[in-house]
Amino acid sequence: MFWKHLAFGVLIFSLLSVTRNVFSREIFDSEKIEAAVEQGLNYFRKRLDAGIMPGDGAFRNDVGITALVGMAFLSSGSTPLEGPDAKYAARCVDLILEKARPNGILAGNSASEQGIAYAHGFAMTFLAECLGMSEQDEVIRSVLEKAILRIVEAQGENGGWRYSFFPGEEDVSVTACHLTALRACRNAGLSIPAETVENGINYLLRCQNLDGGFRYRLAAGPSALPRSAAAVSGLCAAGKYDSPQIREAMEYLRNALRDSQAVSPNDGYFHYAQYYAVQAFRLTLAPERREDFGEESFCQFLRALLHEQRPDGSWPSTISVDCATAMALIALQMENDYLPIFQR
Repeated sequence: MFWKHLAFGVLIFSLLSVTRNVFSREIFDSEKIEAAVEQGLNYFRKRLDAGIMPGDGAFRNDVGITALVGMAFLSSGSTPLEGPDAKYAARCVDLILEKARPNGILAGNSASEQGIAYAHGFAMTFLAECLGMSEQDEVIRSVLEKAILRIVEAQGENGGWRYSFFPGEEDVSVTACHLTALRACRNAGLSIPAETVENGINYLLRCQNLDGGFRYRLAAGPSALPRSAAAVSGLCAAGKYDSPQIREAMEYLRNALRDSQAVSPNDGYFHYAQYYAVQAFRLTLAPERREDFGEESFCQFLRALLHEQRPDGSWPSTISVDCATAMALIALQMENDYLPIFQR
């Protein structure tokens, strides 16, 4: 696709135009974004050059985190074939394909039970974004076709998904992840059952609370910013950009962003919240509506990313430094608009 092949050539222009197009320059400094992104990408360049597969702690050598790292490189304008970081994007593709299981699940054999579904969803999204721009297109397409089948078969009776690839318990977080993966595959020209997507939409909507936010599962529970942002992103991926439920959810997110206690940099889900909140913000609101929505509060939330970055380019996390760093990089670069999955 032309925009992807041109991407790396216009990278600097896009980075410098982020605040002009979305955030006022007084609120968010594009030069700081550019420096933070370069430093963060260099953190992963060094690790990949050393032969280290992304992932750490309980998520060592993780397919899902590798996919997020690959998406961070795609977000900078490179592809597996072109751009200054082409070899790193291609390396992420190779690492994921090497770990693909014969049964279609995209997760290494050592992946934790809790991490398999996320690894599968993030890997599908990344590979679908690479389809058409890789030397391994035929392999990628075959792998994705099997991966789609696994998601369809694993959908629960209520329409959602959870950690296991057997129908049963379901939750908002995994459901949002898988709806995004299915949308990425559809964007790449692969066939996705409409009923699967519709059932996923219905599941998310059934998990919405009266305050507009989303609880973790169908059973009664409180709303929270991270999963509410994920739910909005999943609904957008399924094509539901505007509805009374979406508007109520965005009002909830606006109020949550103003609450310093809603999610802090010390929270293990801070970067997860960032990753999905940026998607929800840019997919549901036209630029002219963002100031009314609470642009300053949103940018204060984003500024915390720049403040928390460590000297080696990574971001701290009690769950996974590599995952936090990859999600932070994607969030900071989302307005580059290089990835179809983040386009309305």
